[in-house]
Amino acid sequence: MTDQEPADPRALADSLVDALLEEHLGGEAPPGRARAIAQAARSAPADFAADFAAVWRDTQRSDRRRRPPLAAAAVLLVGTAVVVGTALLQHTAGCTAENAGARAATAPQGQGQDSKPRPNAASAFFPLQVGSVWEYRDVIGEQQTAHTVRACVAVPVGDDLVVQLADCSDGDVAFTFWSSDARGIRRHASLGTRDDPQFVAAGDCIELPSPIGAQATWPVERVPERSRPGAGVMVGLGGRPGGGVPGGGVPGGGVPGAGAGGAGKPGGGGGGFARAGARPQAPEPQRGTATLLGLDEELRLGEQTWRCAHVRVVIDGTPDQLVEESWYARGVGLVRRTSRSGDGPETVRELVRYAPAQPLPDRDTLLAASVGDAAKSARWIELPASEETAWTLRASVAVVKAADATRSYAVVGDQVLVVGAEELVGFRRLARAEDFDSRMHGLFPQRVTHGLCRLAVRLLAGEVGADVVPGPRSGSISINPGSCRGQLQMRLRSVHGAEQAVEAHVELRGSEPVDVHIVER
Repeated sequence: MTDQEPADPRALADSLVDALLEEHLGGEAPPGRARAIAQAARSAPADFAADFAAVWRDTQRSDRRRRPPLAAAAVLLVGTAVVVGTALLQHTAGCTAENAGARAATAPQGQGQDSKPRPNAASAFFPLQVGSVWEYRDVIGEQQTAHTVRACVAVPVGDDLVVQLADCSDGDVAFTFWSSDARGIRRHASLGTRDDPQFVAAGDCIELPSPIGAQATWPVERVPERSRPGAGVMVGLGGRPGGGVPGGGVPGGGVPGAGAGGAGKPGGGGGGFARAGARPQAPEPQRGTATLLGLDEELRLGEQTWRCAHVRVVIDGTPDQLVEESWYARGVGLVRRTSRSGDGPETVRELVRYAPAQPLPDRDTLLAASVGDAAKSARWIELPASEETAWTLRASVAVVKAADATRSYAVVGDQVLVVGAEELVGFRRLARAEDFDSRMHGLFPQRVTHGLCRLAVRLLAGEVGADVVPGPRSGSISINPGSCRGQLQMRLRSVHGAEQAVEAHVELRGSEPVDVHIVER
């Protein structure tokens, strides 16, 4: 901000709230805050600058005495009124449409994050960018295990951008689902089993309210995770700390079995499953209370020192009371968690390494660099959140028309790949770019096989100018050692209204597609 630029009322409000919160909690102001407030006050109307300076001086008195809650609330209300008044003055003075458009154009694109990040926003203590990786060491007594947690995909679901986290250890996997907005970090329960990458909404709750420090306590709900029969045993809420995910979650939840599939069907030659029967019901949530124990607490792990928000969660609805303490470092996420259920052993999770996600390249820019002016005709294919494709593929897929030819392209990271409804080479390149090899655990092989079936049909629809007809679809899948074969029926509608049933077939050996084809039915 320069002396010539108008003060941003939101920035002034955030600074005031942060100052009051820090004073109330006894912490220190973040570096640079006093300078930022001084700069903001210089460019604000004179009366406002004087009022704001008076409030700031009060919060910085050397004795740092505690204010009664009512007095702090009164100061906050006065400050809010002053900020609102300033906003109205600035609005009437004229914030031009060009400046407003520039601010909108520079707003960060969502990857699961709060679209308006603030210094004490919950998202600052739990980054959810797709591509981030956390490596942990879990300790229970004398036993140690290594876990890798990845933020795999972000999928729009209603008004939320839900991020899928996958915790892998020794071939086991647990998926959890999260979102971030102005209210805070929320965990979303899914009707699927814990090793199922597909999300089916079953409620949500706030794990970290925003801004951090605004609430000293808040209610939490934990939905116990379900395991597939034969794929592990539910160990309850006192097992693995945090369910293997940074940022709070169901501690425990059972350990999935190795590999996918289950009992073989007669004559099936291996494990398999067809369409699900009755829709599963979410277990009754277990309720408790979270308490903020510290806002800027120092935590030392090995050679690394972190400044953390410290939270304790107590859940009484379990057979034994669960007590869980978590430390969240700004810009990193969960760095330490301890958990104990009743008289059981304490479980400890500590961060070993964090690799933040690199900024995602703009897909339109990448496509234009690859295909030139033809990118102007690109139509991006919607991958609905109700289908497996959205939860197993990171790619964005576009159909491009140039002259008399129509081609399809998949954008994965910074790669642009040519794909087609029945182009096996393109599907193989896509599988490698998506790194299927490291993700073939739990129900991922089944889900990605059906996901590729759906992708093939949607590519076909885009290439021939048809629409995919919404509605129930039938399919089947079979699992054999080292391979997975699936088929799925869908319906297409032409521009003239005629409908045609098609059936997509996909076979994977290991993580590589060896067959992709579509037949009419």
